[in-house]
Amino acid sequence: MADLTAEFVYTSFDHQEALEAMFAELDQAWPKEMKALVNFGLLAKNSPTVFSRDLRALGSEEVI
Repeated sequence: MADLTAEFVYTSFDHQEALEAMFAELDQAWPKEMKALVNFGLLAKNSPTVFSRDLRALGSEEVI
């Protein structure tokens, strides 16, 4: 699992093939909840405006 995490941290979106391989591993190794957190993190990193809007849409009582 540590190797997968390291690969995630260092994989660039310019490397589509590596990204697809990483998500194939995630599909087998991680439960759906963890994949959802990764996707949410990717959204936050690459689309801060969209992330902020979606976070506000959750409502403050649902934000941890």
